[in-house]
Amino acid sequence: MPDLSTQEEVFTKVLNDLHIGLAHIPAVTNYPSRPNKVATQAMLAYYHLFTRKYDSVAYYANLAWTAAAAKGTDNLIYNFNSLTYAPPGNPLSSSIVSPDSKINLPSSREILFFRATDANVGRAQSYPSDEFISLFDATKDLRYKFYLITNAGYKTTYNGTVYDDGPRVQYYRGALTNNLPRFQMTSGFTYPELLLMRAEAYARTNKTAEAMADVNLLRRYRFVTGTPDLVQPATQDEVIKLVLDERRRELPLGHIKRFMDLKRFCLEPDKPWGRTRITHKLGSETFESAIDAPLFVLPIPNGVLKFNPQWGIPMDERPFN
Repeated sequence: MPDLSTQEEVFTKVLNDLHIGLAHIPAVTNYPSRPNKVATQAMLAYYHLFTRKYDSVAYYANLAWTAAAAKGTDNLIYNFNSLTYAPPGNPLSSSIVSPDSKINLPSSREILFFRATDANVGRAQSYPSDEFISLFDATKDLRYKFYLITNAGYKTTYNGTVYDDGPRVQYYRGALTNNLPRFQMTSGFTYPELLLMRAEAYARTNKTAEAMADVNLLRRYRFVTGTPDLVQPATQDEVIKLVLDERRRELPLGHIKRFMDLKRFCLEPDKPWGRTRITHKLGSETFESAIDAPLFVLPIPNGVLKFNPQWGIPMDERPFN
């Protein structure tokens, strides 16, 4: 009966496997669901976000981005100025059309490594928080135009009482049209995320000019043509905050990576991006918990604990709510 692995043992195993894979994995594969060398380098960069070795993040993210962008950034990122609705004039139900007609497929040019995302967030009725909505420039950021659309909210009648949310800004990034999402999302890696990992690493290692260059490069593909670049902030923390805000706009809403980001940011409670607690309101009720509390830890299932008593972990007897 094996002992329960420590976090250090798990991380060591993962890192060893990644380096073994990197030595043998092909540079090119036939579909984004099959990882290639660039995807492996991106995974090494992502791994080191959690070891907080930002020089290693920069090293692997730069290797990956440089190799991928050798034939031009236009092959890795869609210019949102070139996107259209089909049929035009109905943003709520029309498809998004890209010049290559692949933006709604796993073979989208932005997807480096494809793994399916949660089937609900962004496809069904979902309300972003006011904080999330405020991250977007509603007039210049074309992600706001395509992702965030005001529509009638949830409405129902129960025991003779009508419940109506009224018009709400909703997240339509993955909404289905003709059984295909408006934008294909992935829980793997996109090239924009890879670029932002390099930007974060540069910012955290005080290469702030390089970090801002990466952020502004991405923004030229996302903002209305002619929007000025962001100016260089005065402090390192301001640059890191800009990068992380951009990362939040790029990652799908409700994504596991946002959850993991919250976990790593709670180690920096005094920083502008740091957060230690999550608060949600439902009607007049408020629900709040610390990010490092048991509520934000996925428990080991009782079926596993039952057959591994040597771990000394009691069964989870909390009521399910």
